[in-house]
Amino acid sequence: MANIKVFLLSSYSVSTKTILASIICTLLCCNIASAQYRSIGAFHSLKGMGVALDAQNGDSDEFNSFLLYADMAGVFSGKLDSPGIKAVYTYNFGLLFFEEESSESMIYAGLGSSLGWVQDRGEEGYGFSASVVLNFGYKVMFHNRMDISVGIMPEPGMFFRQKDGASSTRFYRNGVTTDVFPYITISYRFR
Repeated sequence: MANIKVFLLSSYSVSTKTILASIICTLLCCNIASAQYRSIGAFHSLKGMGVALDAQNGDSDEFNSFLLYADMAGVFSGKLDSPGIKAVYTYNFGLLFFEEESSESMIYAGLGSSLGWVQDRGEEGYGFSASVVLNFGYKVMFHNRMDISVGIMPEPGMFFRQKDGASSTRFYRNGVTTDVFPYITISYRFR
């Protein structure tokens, strides 16, 4: 079993990572292309900055969220020199809905997963993170096609890394410390 872990962590070359990223992007694009409601915008948080995309089929109370962002938590605090990268997917459910004259809004919750090439609290060097994502937020959809979302997104998971030829697996600390920082997403909605 140890040989398998070492092989999995050490055998990723740049071309393998590129192929895996291409496959993931292709699968996500197929889902997004079939959606009737789409929005794309900027993701901002103390944990990172990046691109956010939401896709909803018809008048459903459910929507998919995709994030690709630079993991900046350690950079913003001055503990790290360079950011990691993280991809997040959540399937969200509207729980409460509100309608105003110039907007509609909802409180939502979602569940998903994240993968990243990041640094973790208390560790030197990069490793691979795999997490379950819990997403809780409030979204305002203005009639002028602007969407604003605020929320939190804890990511309990595992952190895998290899150092000096030895591989290690442990709890991903940033998933429950810095990843609970609130976020804001400002998006333009296409219809």
